[in-house]
Amino acid sequence: MSKEETIQEVIKILESSDYIDPAEHLYDGLKVIRRNPNNIHDFLWALKAHSVIDVDGKVKQCIDMITPLLNQNKEDE
Repeated sequence: MSKEETIQEVIKILESSDYIDPAEHLYDGLKVIRRNPNNIHDFLWALKAHSVIDVDGKVKQCIDMITPLLNQNKEDE
């Protein structure tokens, strides 16, 4: 799966998730990744924000999908 496909899949998963984000870190992270798919670091930070409550395990699933992309970006630089 390409980086773009992975990001789109993660966005779909999060849109169907019941996560709770009182500080709106993940909401902002989704806006960032939609505008700039190369900004994986900030998106991953938003996914891992302590204020995000992962009710259904989908945020963790997305973290597991995005982390390899960040590692790949580091190798490409």
